[in-house]
Amino acid sequence: MASLKYILLVAALLGAATASRLELNGFSQAIKDAEGEMESYMEALVGKSGDRPDKDAEAVILTKYIVKPDRSLEFIKAFKKLKEAAMSLKNGPVIYALSKPKFDNLIFYSYVAFECVEDLKEHLKQDAAKEFIKYTAEENIVVFTTPVYTIE
Repeated sequence: MASLKYILLVAALLGAATASRLELNGFSQAIKDAEGEMESYMEALVGKSGDRPDKDAEAVILTKYIVKPDRSLEFIKAFKKLKEAAMSLKNGPVIYALSKPKFDNLIFYSYVAFECVEDLKEHLKQDAAKEFIKYTAEENIVVFTTPVYTIE
């Protein structure tokens, strides 16, 4: 009986370790997936030889959203309201982009860059940001977010 308990404990620990590794691998894959999308967006924005507008930004955030396909248009409208609010700030973002992989019905990525962290904080204090956060919670939209660091 003790050996059965030991086997169950080991299986549970392996399952937990595998689940957390899968989540980390999933998020790593999300960043890899978004990389091509963001690079093509940046290339369209500044041209092949242009200077990236976010190169000196202090606050750069990459966010992955998992949205039910039947909620996509509503999500895009909600994101546009959020973007409009950000753009209305005195020190608005240098980039505020929403992107979607061509062959994935569930995934959206946003890429947001502000000159400094204080500007990002001001944006997050806006009613539109609070409403967007509430909307994503109410619609059960899965959100993964991470800061992005430029390595050159």
